[in-house]
Amino acid sequence: MKTGRILYPAWLDLRNTPVLVVGAGRVALRRTTALLEAEAAVRVVSPRRLPEFKSWITSGKVEWINREFQDSDVESARLALACTNDPEVNRSVVRAARSHGVWV
Repeated sequence: MKTGRILYPAWLDLRNTPVLVVGAGRVALRRTTALLEAEAAVRVVSPRRLPEFKSWITSGKVEWINREFQDSDVESARLALACTNDPEVNRSVVRAARSHGVWV
């Protein structure tokens, strides 16, 4: 008998799909790279960011919101990724996304 969560692998066509990435550190950088390769419409919310994000932001490939996460950030997303090093912020992202029917 299996215990715990059972995850189902899925391939998603994210082309032009609004995706929220919360955080702008190493994990967020890897996730954002993959999302851009999938041609997703990426919005990053974080008061700080790695320098690697700058070219994406200035070229318009990524929209950067320079502040802490707010629950309302998930409203325009179809998928939300919690990529911070703060477990409480990550839990807040998951709760807000689920309450709005956004995949996490």
